[in-house]
Amino acid sequence: MQAARASLFELARALFGDRDLEPAIDLLRDLTQYSSYAGLVTRRRELDRDS
Repeated sequence: MQAARASLFELARALFGDRDLEPAIDLLRDLTQYSSYAGLVTRRRELDRDS
């Protein structure tokens, strides 16, 4: 899982360079909070915080 995630981040860096994507990510998080994905996003953030 970590290797797949690392390769995804590598691809994103190649596509987007050094652009700040945090505002777009925050918007997506805000939109998902009312969906069935809210629990998944919360658990993922907790896993990231713990690692």
